[in-house]
Amino acid sequence: MTLTSSFARAALPFALFILMSAESGAQATQASLHRESAARASLSSPEGESHPHHLAILAGMTTNLTADHTDPTVGIDYEYKPAAWHGGVGIAVFGELTFAEQTEKIFGGGLVFHPGGGLKLFAGGGVMSAEHEDHVTHETTTESKGLLRLGGGWDFHVGRFTLTPTTYFDIGKGHRALVYGVALGTGL
Repeated sequence: MTLTSSFARAALPFALFILMSAESGAQATQASLHRESAARASLSSPEGESHPHHLAILAGMTTNLTADHTDPTVGIDYEYKPAAWHGGVGIAVFGELTFAEQTEKIFGGGLVFHPGGGLKLFAGGGVMSAEHEDHVTHETTTESKGLLRLGGGWDFHVGRFTLTPTTYFDIGKGHRALVYGVALGTGL
């Protein structure tokens, strides 16, 4: 199986889901300005004050395009939206565990852009580390690599919670991976 077909196999179903989500979100935005205000208020306190902090947990999969395997992934992220940026840009940090043959740990941060509706786009970087055991000497070494992460998702507001299908593409030295899943979050 080629790297291209592996990527297409992994990305196509989720890309279609994101496109369908974006289309339904766009229809909701066009339906009425009132619905957009209600969506913003769903992440607000009872007094109508917007939450500058957002915490979410991720459940998904990581398709390692370099090694051609897919493994379960869990993660957590925190986003802060400074008031001076009017909610259009946030600062985020994240951590993930991918349960491959050797558990991979990814930590990083970046900027989250909120252009409108529920769309959010992420650009940032991080570090991936994994322990490797030498099968002859049984010595364990930790390998760390820097990475660039690009991606995004679509926030669906359910009361004070968000349900967000997400897709990220990680690029590093000798490493290409597609991370996709669903995040459940809440405003703090």
